[in-house]
Amino acid sequence: MSLFKFHISFDEKFYDSLILSEANSIIRNGKKTDNMFAMIGLGETSKLGTLSFGIPTKYCKMGRLLASDPESPCHYCYAEHGHFTSPTVHDCYESRYLAWKEQPHWIEAMTLAIKSQVKKFRWFDSGDVQSPYMIEQIMEIARRTPGVKHWLPTQEHEMFETFVKTDNEIPKNMIVRLSSR
Repeated sequence: MSLFKFHISFDEKFYDSLILSEANSIIRNGKKTDNMFAMIGLGETSKLGTLSFGIPTKYCKMGRLLASDPESPCHYCYAEHGHFTSPTVHDCYESRYLAWKEQPHWIEAMTLAIKSQVKKFRWFDSGDVQSPYMIEQIMEIARRTPGVKHWLPTQEHEMFETFVKTDNEIPKNMIVRLSSR
């Protein structure tokens, strides 16, 4: 079996009965909040004027290695400064990370949240892809949201190069940007 040939399950029956508030709760990993911005489950990327998905930078695999190099953009990571460091923002990122790890209907929730709220979507305004399996999950979400333009900047060059070399297709509505090192 190829490194990138996972079976990505999608529960159509669950998805058909899912409502946006439940999807947002799944994306927050069930965490209750009174914060209006955190209630939507996804982050907001003000420069792009759209929603985004991000996780704490402490989970960046390649980014952690690159951060020690002053020549690397990861050394001066914007997600390590400013409003990204507030407790509320950090809690939102951590909740999203845990939701990806723990929620069995994360793909269905992300699909509904993206499809019903935006026409363009940014993956990882903070953090980066975690595994080949996560790449497959994200590509499945993009396939299920054909009316949305997805943008995914990443430092995980090798993971994506292997993904493409193993006969996997990046959906037409997905732009993967291998970031400079």
